[in-house]
Amino acid sequence: MKKRRFYFTLSFGTQVCFVVFLMLMIKTGVNYLQKRQTLSDDDYCCMEIQQSDTQTEEKGYADYEEYAGMEERSGEKNILSAVRQLTGEEPEIRVLITNADGGKIHQSLQISSLNRFSVVSNAGTDTFEGGKKLDMDDYFSGKGIESCSVSLCDASAEVFSDPDCDGEAAVEGICVLSLKKGGEHPIYPGTLMVYRSPGQSAFYLINIVEMESYLPGVVSSEMPDDFGEEALKAQAVCARSYAMYVLDNEEAATAKKGDISWDLVDTTDDQVYLSGEVDTGAVNACRQTQGQVLYQDEAPVKPHYYSASWGIQADGAVFSGEETQYLKAAAVLKTGSALQDLEEMNQAFISNYQILPDENSAEDGEKKVFDQASPWFRWTCRIPLKQISNRKIKEIAVTDRGTGGYVSELAISYTDGTAELIRGAGSVRRELGFSENVYRLQDGSTRTGLSILPSAFFYTDEIEVNNGVQTVMLHGGGFGHGFGMSQYGAAGMAEEGYDYTEILGYYYEKTELTTIY
Repeated sequence: MKKRRFYFTLSFGTQVCFVVFLMLMIKTGVNYLQKRQTLSDDDYCCMEIQQSDTQTEEKGYADYEEYAGMEERSGEKNILSAVRQLTGEEPEIRVLITNADGGKIHQSLQISSLNRFSVVSNAGTDTFEGGKKLDMDDYFSGKGIESCSVSLCDASAEVFSDPDCDGEAAVEGICVLSLKKGGEHPIYPGTLMVYRSPGQSAFYLINIVEMESYLPGVVSSEMPDDFGEEALKAQAVCARSYAMYVLDNEEAATAKKGDISWDLVDTTDDQVYLSGEVDTGAVNACRQTQGQVLYQDEAPVKPHYYSASWGIQADGAVFSGEETQYLKAAAVLKTGSALQDLEEMNQAFISNYQILPDENSAEDGEKKVFDQASPWFRWTCRIPLKQISNRKIKEIAVTDRGTGGYVSELAISYTDGTAELIRGAGSVRRELGFSENVYRLQDGSTRTGLSILPSAFFYTDEIEVNNGVQTVMLHGGGFGHGFGMSQYGAAGMAEEGYDYTEILGYYYEKTELTTIY
């Protein structure tokens, strides 16, 4: 567990002078450092949606996928973090709101609100009473405009706890009637910026919102309320830290047309945001940790998190070699001596996989498994090989594993003498993952509908042929990339009495929990 501390212990007068100096620096040119993502056809691939045993498929957990490594933090960006810490500045975030399929543009857009709202554009300001349904295509055509902002008139949009809503929180803001997420029309606090898509009658939708109004929508989307108060607080700190890291570090992409930009996407490309109803537990967790961020070297860290491990955690190599000083692989089950060859590596994985959770005594300084309650802790799936290729397959073999046991290379040999290699944990999961796959979980339940494998932690049996159909059985464990904080692990620790600072200290070593506003 890491103790909370502040990085500046200067006298108040010295702090004031220092803040003034820094603000002058910002005014004369440092602001350009807060770069933002802009329009691009490239996916900012970091996370993926996951299933929960207590939630529908729309309720997801963030899971970072392979992506290009980020540039190191510069001294100037650290100055921005220092200014926020000293001035108590709560940042504003621009979130790209995707359509129901995860795409960046909306072919149609209708909005409304229970409260009076205004639409501001270069054609002037229009005010509408609560309950008015506004078709933006008609509005844009009638006004001859290319962009506008939509916000409430009489009150600041916010997210707040409502004890009469049976565990749900009330969101005051602008409702998008043409969109459903988690089976609900999402309501966005803050301001909605609407931009006509260049060259077509479609729209980009960006939610401009303050950090603490943004976070409840993330925590509710990433972790169910029944995971416990301390787990939710740990998740809130992770979500805030991720957003702060992006604001301080992300490089901007160049828009093809126009000046449309954003900081974060509302999907697993960044963090899932308002995928359904907001929970009161999430609201309270964000309030109780307000302004708290995981720091290292006076700058926010990028806290990876995922749903559940199989008992051993991966390292940053699962993301094409990303290096972090505050996260490291943690073997929570015995792995034995250093592995010398592929056969030893695969056999070690199988041996560890077959250790039952209650047999793990966590001896010799090993970490305890806290997430074995996840139904995904162990899973199996029989895959018809015709899903992989129309050619007849001779053998499927794991030819390399990364730290923690994830499959980093898979060889597929065909009866015609040819073969192919699938490299990278993310690629392996995509190539073997089909929505038709049926997964049998350790609690006896079954799941289907996933577009990728739950994890890359698995081994295979020999290929079987029944009635001319080739199949292979996968024995897997965990859900997600396996690097950083296990959300089921956080829930398990909370159930055993750990508080959120201890949970964060367990998963994010060498970080400091710092209040920056």
